[in-house]
Amino acid sequence: MFGASVAFVYVLTGITGNLARTKKLPALYRIVSQLVRENRLGRCRIIGVGSRPKQIAEFRMLVYNACKEHVREFSEHFFSQVLWPLFQYHALDLRDQAAYCRFREIAELARGASRSARLVIDVSVLPELYQCFCEGFRGTLESFGPVDDLTTVLFEKPIGEDRRSAAELLKLMHQVFGAAHAKTWDHFLGKEGFRSMLQHRFSTLEIKRRWNSHHVRRINLSITETNGLEGRVYFARTGICRDMVCNHGAAYLSGLVMPEPRTHHPGDIQAALLEGARSFVPVDPACCNLGYYVRNDESNLPGYPEELAGLGLDAQQLARALSLGTSFAGTLVSRAPAWRNSRYFRLPTGITASGTGFSIEVIKRAPAAKKQVEVCFDRGKENLGMDRLVYHLEPGPASVTAFCGERQLWSTQLGSPCPKEAYEQLLSDVLIDANTAWFPGDQMVLACWDMFEPVIQNQTPEVIEYPACVQALDAGAVYARPMAAAPCGLRTQAAC
Repeated sequence: MFGASVAFVYVLTGITGNLARTKKLPALYRIVSQLVRENRLGRCRIIGVGSRPKQIAEFRMLVYNACKEHVREFSEHFFSQVLWPLFQYHALDLRDQAAYCRFREIAELARGASRSARLVIDVSVLPELYQCFCEGFRGTLESFGPVDDLTTVLFEKPIGEDRRSAAELLKLMHQVFGAAHAKTWDHFLGKEGFRSMLQHRFSTLEIKRRWNSHHVRRINLSITETNGLEGRVYFARTGICRDMVCNHGAAYLSGLVMPEPRTHHPGDIQAALLEGARSFVPVDPACCNLGYYVRNDESNLPGYPEELAGLGLDAQQLARALSLGTSFAGTLVSRAPAWRNSRYFRLPTGITASGTGFSIEVIKRAPAAKKQVEVCFDRGKENLGMDRLVYHLEPGPASVTAFCGERQLWSTQLGSPCPKEAYEQLLSDVLIDANTAWFPGDQMVLACWDMFEPVIQNQTPEVIEYPACVQALDAGAVYARPMAAAPCGLRTQAAC
């Protein structure tokens, strides 16, 4: 016996969607498998909610295929005898306010007489339906009462379309569920690479001493993906900034400048992360670029305009989608005590400013998928012979490598050789450990919007084209039109 048994009811709306099939259902398989290995599996139920009726056999096949395709250690026996009996499916149209009393009834019946089981409601629907969900749930409060202390309601990024709408939505969430029960989450904060980088940064004394503007000249954050639109109407409506930069990118930037938490208590971790986010000056649109990928005949890949055309958008919708872009690059300034002399990097002529700069690059249809942080040290300072540290956060196990010029000095693996997938980590946190340290609060959400609000409200005047799956960061060689102001990271060789 490894510990007390775990009992939970997990309600997953949108269970038939792509995110549930590729990420959340496989994560649940691994979580339940872990509990069985530790002899801790108590009374657990997994309630799937979808908009269309499904026969039991059809729903079973959906869950089965999702787990078999995405779980390397898949076992037929475990699925049939242990996991599948935990599942239920209910067809509810959550756009219909009348469906929510039935929704609450299903959740309460699944918990049964035992009130010790955690109830976690994962609102995995399109973000534009969050308000509808809150309003529908509010209509049940008179009949069912408010949620209890063991209930958590999860809302995933992005919250709102800008800072104002995010603040209004957060206020509504608090009114309906209570601030202690409504949690926002960003699966990037569940990635072991990010957490391992923070641990290395705070626990390695020589790095900790040099993590400031006295030693560091520039920090580049790169988040690149090989996938494109893939039929996602939602992305076409929101663009790269709202979908990735204002949440994933902002959270990682906050981690790069956050002070060391006083303790491992969730409140201290969240406070440190929030301090990092609030330290950034809102980005200057003149130091940003948006872009979208175009057809690459060599690799026979369609461009973003062709993919959008397949969605049946009209001319106005198409123009808006292109203006929102599929890539973003920009530089920011931090007012944190360790980075007070940080400066913007402006490269219209290849000349950089002095001081430390923070750059972020978020690219779709890049040549390779990676999440990487490059720390460039000042060559004029004593930095253990290094001029660069590169944290490879993904793909594969996280690692950190030190360079002097192009010569590798050393490399160290961070974390586990077989890291947990991000959704598995975060769902384990909330279902098993009741740990919400990496579920940022509403102030963190608003601080992340603040960082990029100038770009959201005032898009850069020109969106640059780049061929699909060609390194979009080589500004001079790839972008079809000249940039008004190329931020650091778009021309890293020139900047160095």
